[in-house]
Amino acid sequence: MLCDDPEAAAYTSDYAADGTWKDPVPAEGVTITCDAKKNTVSVTGFDYSADYVTKNGHVDRSGFYGRKLTPVAPASTRTER
Repeated sequence: MLCDDPEAAAYTSDYAADGTWKDPVPAEGVTITCDAKKNTVSVTGFDYSADYVTKNGHVDRSGFYGRKLTPVAPASTRTER
């Protein structure tokens, strides 16, 4: 599971004015937690309402077009059920 793997991480990528994504960087202040019984993954510390993506840019943040969050974990095989 993502949260049990020490190599798991979260990254953010800024959206650029030309419609592309900038290179991902480690997410600061983001915490990923898992509930194995519910089979859920939760993310805290990423402000979805402040980082929404828009092609016109944020009115209150000149030159900022939004940001996406990408949780990453190495591929693994799960054999137990």
